[in-house]
Amino acid sequence: MTRRWSVWWVASWACVTLLALHLPCLVVGDASITSTTTTFPRPVECAPSNYGTVVEAESEEWCTKVVQLTSLPDFCLQDLQDHHTNVTFTLVNTNTSSSNVSIQRHKVVGDKVEIYLKASQAGRYFIYCSNEQGDSDSFNELVRVGYKPLDVASWWCCYYNWQMLQCQWSMPYNPAQTRDYQPYLVISLSSSISRRRIQDTEEDITGGKNIPNVYLLPSVLPDPVSNLTLEAAETGRVLRAEWSTPQPLIQFPANLTYRVDYRLADSTCSACSWTTGDVGECNSERCEATVEVEYWGQQYLVCVRLRSGAATYTLDDDIWWSKCSNMNTDTPPSVPDSSPVVGPGTFQVSNNIPELRDLTLAWQLVPPLLHNGPNFSYVVVAENSEGRSSVTSVVKVEATSDLPDPPVLPVVVYHQQQHLYELRWSNESELGNRYTVYVCMDDLKNSAPC
Repeated sequence: MTRRWSVWWVASWACVTLLALHLPCLVVGDASITSTTTTFPRPVECAPSNYGTVVEAESEEWCTKVVQLTSLPDFCLQDLQDHHTNVTFTLVNTNTSSSNVSIQRHKVVGDKVEIYLKASQAGRYFIYCSNEQGDSDSFNELVRVGYKPLDVASWWCCYYNWQMLQCQWSMPYNPAQTRDYQPYLVISLSSSISRRRIQDTEEDITGGKNIPNVYLLPSVLPDPVSNLTLEAAETGRVLRAEWSTPQPLIQFPANLTYRVDYRLADSTCSACSWTTGDVGECNSERCEATVEVEYWGQQYLVCVRLRSGAATYTLDDDIWWSKCSNMNTDTPPSVPDSSPVVGPGTFQVSNNIPELRDLTLAWQLVPPLLHNGPNFSYVVVAENSEGRSSVTSVVKVEATSDLPDPPVLPVVVYHQQQHLYELRWSNESELGNRYTVYVCMDDLKNSAPC
């Protein structure tokens, strides 16, 4: 079972007194059973509680449980009064309904019987009385076999934005415990500023206290940054982020660690994983950081997060980073700085007309991320031993998704008398009515335009 407990602190009080007073801690106390400091001769009487008798598990000592004879089953009472020696007392686990401990010794004293109890396995038990004739029955005496107060398990605290402290823990299995552990928030055990005053108890099976200490500054989880702005430099691939520190962390004594991550905003891009661009500390009301990105003319998504400077630093997405505050911006375009990849054999020459040569060029396309801006195109120039031509021919190659569909059901009709060719097709395109018609004078064996 997990318990949670939260308490609000006024921010201005917390940032002053946490520095002035002793190390804060949370105290988990066990107040289920009251004990005394009286020393009993061995064997001592088993500790009583509101829910039955308490026996310390794995103890080498016996403890005594005194039972009125009249509360025993009839056959057990009769056998004891007749001084039969075949009466035995055993502990039977309430879950397994089988005896898994040794026979308990007993002694009749007047109108009572003293049963000496000892067990090694924790659990809840009933005391059974049995005889050699096979009679066996319990008399509703519940025995809790357990331990001294145990440390709570899975102890964890989170100090939300240095304003609200929430702790949670798991209760250890201890049948001797009859109430939930009670949480107390204290600055120190000697401080009077606490939710409750803590009193020492006897450290035995009937009471005790355990004190898990929590150093609060590493457990602070900041709120997300506010008023985030993002702008790109006019002449470089640099993004500048600026934000406001959430209140009241402007006065946080352990400082705040910030982390600026970025990625391409295009979610379909295979290279759009987050990259950490800058990590640093800032405890001012207004903070800023710059990151240098890889590409021109692209939209980037930037994320800013905070964590306590006292927390163990890690770039992993653990629970101590604040939620991401993000914003988009575009890097400025620039002149392309990558050329198409070509090599030997990336062209084809055809002599379809004796006076002319048809040249087909091929190259590896420049990746879209290296276009460095919109309206990217390829330019073909001519060059000889005297230099490069001052005039160029430009062919704009659109992206495949932007090219128009070919004509639907094209038909060529030859009018012999007029020596004319007539082209017919269905125009279903909504992009316009501009077409290029090629006339081929011989039988080409490839799909290149003639």
